[in-house]
Amino acid sequence: MKVKRILSVALCAAIAASMAGCNKETAGGDVTTITVWTGNGGDKAFITKEIENWNNTTGKEKGIRIDYTVQEGSIGEKLDLAFSSGKAPDIFQGGTLAQLVANDQIAAFEDLPGGDALVKKFEKYIEEDMNRINGKTYMLPVSVTTYGLIYNKDMFKAAGIVDENGEAKPPETLAEMVEDAKKLTNPDKKEYGMIFPVKFGAWYDLDVTKVATATDGLPVGYNPVTGQFDFSGQAEVMKAIMQIKADGSYFPGADGIDNDTARSRFALGGIGMKTAGSYDYGVLTDQFPAKIDWGVAPFPSADRNEKHLQFMNSGSFYKINKSSVETIGAEKLMTVMEWFCSDELIKKYYENGLQLPIDFDMVSDVELGDDMENWKAFAEMTKISRQFVMPRLFDVSGQKDLAQTWLEDIWTGNIPADQIDEVCREKADMMNKGIEKYQELHPDYDGQKYILSEWNTKR
Repeated sequence: MKVKRILSVALCAAIAASMAGCNKETAGGDVTTITVWTGNGGDKAFITKEIENWNNTTGKEKGIRIDYTVQEGSIGEKLDLAFSSGKAPDIFQGGTLAQLVANDQIAAFEDLPGGDALVKKFEKYIEEDMNRINGKTYMLPVSVTTYGLIYNKDMFKAAGIVDENGEAKPPETLAEMVEDAKKLTNPDKKEYGMIFPVKFGAWYDLDVTKVATATDGLPVGYNPVTGQFDFSGQAEVMKAIMQIKADGSYFPGADGIDNDTARSRFALGGIGMKTAGSYDYGVLTDQFPAKIDWGVAPFPSADRNEKHLQFMNSGSFYKINKSSVETIGAEKLMTVMEWFCSDELIKKYYENGLQLPIDFDMVSDVELGDDMENWKAFAEMTKISRQFVMPRLFDVSGQKDLAQTWLEDIWTGNIPADQIDEVCREKADMMNKGIEKYQELHPDYDGQKYILSEWNTKR
């Protein structure tokens, strides 16, 4: 049981002769510590301060203390270990929702006091399999992350890549991105058109999958209308990246660069363009303060006359450990959860450029500072973005997926760039056969609910 005796009456009596006395606020009182884990360290300074204030006010009144920890590395692996050893946190981010539900490790909000009200608050944004499984809601979509192309305005102006008013003009098409990268590259000045964080574990997801949605509107390449995979949009992005590589229009040593290194290099200057998420506003403001004038633009598409809504994902918000409901009590856990989901905290996150609310009505009265133009730009990206839709389940066990093929064979040059279209068609065929295989192995599986005839992402 996670209850700590702050200072017992017996202890007070024992030391009364040698000390002035006990703190009456804690003498004989129990404070319940609720452990919270996250894998996101970008808002650590902000949320740590907010939690400290909460602990000293509302928490003190209710006998609750939040113990907040940012877990370095893979939070999923740490959660698995923590659950297996009986030391899992009370509230946490991370983990695979379906697996956590199957293991009966997390509690549904509908089964907790006040849970129905929280579910109602975010109801229109709740997605099946992402937030809700079999009619029960286990995770709330409180925030969103948008994505775009960040660019160095100083370099664009110096290279003459400007509009009729002389302002930096980011590329609208993939072909323009390739050409701009070439114009922006000058090795003698240590200036390069783009930077690729190849060492970053999510590089393919960020630089290929998400960028491709502007071309095809298909998150992870799954088409909800047909119920099939189609990687032709990703193929267009791959070809553009490989052309940039062939032109030498990217920062050298990409294979050894992770995303933090790439972001810090962009912030220092000499890098023309990079893909980014709205979380990078805080990174380039606080972690690696940008020494350049930079902007945010939509991802370029293959065809300027056919643009699609970009990928936008809802935040992986906190889940409640089911065993903690028994040991700590549902009411105390929900007191903490309600604060994390409160309009007050959501507004503060937005005001500080740390988190975009999924419901902008919550921040409609918030006025951002003039120095937060790029945060506003990431917020505006919600107008041309759409949330992720889960694909049908598939079984391609033992086969190399497209991301692996990209990293191991295409980027390295083992597969020539002129074979990218063919490879993407083959991988789509593999995935679609995997859908059939999974359905055959699981005849009771309802794959039809992942086919959405009304899905339309054209802008």
